[in-house]
Amino acid sequence: MSRIFISYRRSDSQDVAGRIYDRLVATFGADRLFKDVDAIPVGADFRKHLTAAVEQCDVMLAIVGARWVDAHSETGARRLDCPDDVVRIEIEAALARDIPVVPVLIGHATMPTEAQLPASLGPFAFRQAIPVRSDPDFHRDMDRLIEALQRLVSSPLAKSAPPRGPAFRSATSAQPASGRLDRGTVSHARTKWWAAAAGLVVAAALMVMSGLVDLARFVPGRQNDPGIRSLAVLPLKNLTNDPEQEYFSDGMTEALIADLARVGGLRVISRTSAMTYKSSPKGLPEIARDLNVDVVLEGSLARSGNRVRVTTQLIDGKTNLNLWANSYERDLRDVLSLQDELARAIAQEIKVTLTPQEAARFAAARAVNPAAHEAYLRGRFVLGKGTEETINKAIAYFNQAIEQDAAYAPPYAGLADAYSALRMAYVRPHDVMPRAKTAATKAVQLDPALAEAQLSLANVLMTYEFDWRGAEKALKRAIDLSPNLGDAHHVYALYLAGLGRHDEARFEIERAMTLDPLSLQTLNDAGWVYYLARRYDRTIELNQKAIDLDANFWPAHAGLGLGYEKVGRFTDAEASLLKARQLDNNPTVLEMLGGTYAAWGKKDEARKVLADLSTMVGQHYVCPYEVATVHAGLGDKEATLQWLEKGYRERADCMAWTGSDPKFDELRGDPRFENLVRRMGIAR
Repeated sequence: MSRIFISYRRSDSQDVAGRIYDRLVATFGADRLFKDVDAIPVGADFRKHLTAAVEQCDVMLAIVGARWVDAHSETGARRLDCPDDVVRIEIEAALARDIPVVPVLIGHATMPTEAQLPASLGPFAFRQAIPVRSDPDFHRDMDRLIEALQRLVSSPLAKSAPPRGPAFRSATSAQPASGRLDRGTVSHARTKWWAAAAGLVVAAALMVMSGLVDLARFVPGRQNDPGIRSLAVLPLKNLTNDPEQEYFSDGMTEALIADLARVGGLRVISRTSAMTYKSSPKGLPEIARDLNVDVVLEGSLARSGNRVRVTTQLIDGKTNLNLWANSYERDLRDVLSLQDELARAIAQEIKVTLTPQEAARFAAARAVNPAAHEAYLRGRFVLGKGTEETINKAIAYFNQAIEQDAAYAPPYAGLADAYSALRMAYVRPHDVMPRAKTAATKAVQLDPALAEAQLSLANVLMTYEFDWRGAEKALKRAIDLSPNLGDAHHVYALYLAGLGRHDEARFEIERAMTLDPLSLQTLNDAGWVYYLARRYDRTIELNQKAIDLDANFWPAHAGLGLGYEKVGRFTDAEASLLKARQLDNNPTVLEMLGGTYAAWGKKDEARKVLADLSTMVGQHYVCPYEVATVHAGLGDKEATLQWLEKGYRERADCMAWTGSDPKFDELRGDPRFENLVRRMGIAR
């Protein structure tokens, strides 16, 4: 039975209501939510159906947009004045049964006054509201709403395990990672509210006493912030006066972010978004607003021989006041302990309580061979450039680091990531992925608490070995070790989407975007997650956001084209994909273009794309999966299955999406396709 009822008016809140619904589903499970008219059977008496649904719920969320009060019907009458208005029926039923009704304000909406409402809805005007703002505040506000719901609704929802992340982290690690409801422990007896709400005053008091409403937090003009809960580390300035040392200052920045990312009670912006502000002219308050953080850490690094000096200061994002400053100087051999000491000092300064496990990790820093550490930093620096040449340079640096210190785990994780990157576009999987697995396994053996090593291993297990159980175990372990590691949430979302667990996938990718809001790759892959979930409108929205950040990022143009194709905007899809091809003429873009032509009915153009893909084989590694999708669009089942079998034999990374990709919907039910999916181990 439904526990949370979502009431909304399509005319002013449909898109936001969908995002709110996705977050709540990821936390409580779809069977604990009712989203009004979307769930009414065709031909049913909607008044009776809605009233019955309200009777089964424990709390109602009434989403109030800017047009909620003044929306009019085609006859010109105000909708709220009509007794048959769906929103009015829902709220009347909840008020009549003393079910808590929580107004959720979106789009700068304000609470209506009693005079603006029909008499039957008058008490609604006195309910304390919770605002849910648009990006970049959306997920922060949703965290607060979910936390409040968990306190408000007693036994059924309070027993569910909260999702991972700073706002939800538990002192124990025994709860399920997905944040889904543990249905085996939940009683189906409806919570009794009769004694808790005997009238309007008592109902309002219940909401305050239960912790649903923190008046100091939500009353306009009040600034009682609950404390420092989010932080961004800006790139450390290189004071060495040697541009060749940029890799060192950037590497130290990344290491400090990684250390702070271990702290579950803090939201830490990921490296990709933080590095966007390297040499930025923006002031710190503006950067804090961009990233939606409470405080910003800035600093500088100077290196002389084997000595390194780091100077940092913590700045309040709202007031621009200096909260704390300190300097540290160490020998390069002790650079890891310097990083940990600095991270621990910051956590103490902003009064974040470390769990015993987190404190132990900070205390476990070992001495490192300076030459090994330097080679590792150089490898990470060039790996990020992403060309075949720089990836091979990174491999050389990581191997050099291993030669200097064979017990130092990070270079092995870097080596695994580099081999995986080669496989993506340049080299056959069988030529590099066994080496990637060996390196990732060694990194985990040397340092089981290194989240990045767990993530490297998970990537190999998921996209090469199709070991879904092992991959999920490694991903959950990475998130446990570093709750703020945006890449871990990002990859976990892709994993879940590949298995068709779309509600969980959307939660994880939204968390990744909260941690890394300016990452072009995260935005693009988020579009893919929503594409696999058949939410093409969101695919378009996210890729357009990435293009707004960087108009030359070809994957976003390709993703935009993919979304346009699925909503029938073929001319726009073609234009977007041709733009992507202009920026980077690679097999992935060609595959998407061919699929668009096929869906559009332009079969000759689609076949020409297939010919172009064939000529690319000698220049690039062409993933068989990509060729299969074009044949699928042309309706050629035999060729599609042949190419998918080839992809399976080669262990192509794209094959991970076979079970969810809508391009193969026409094959579902075909025994050969279902057999392939089973052999890949994809639970469907």
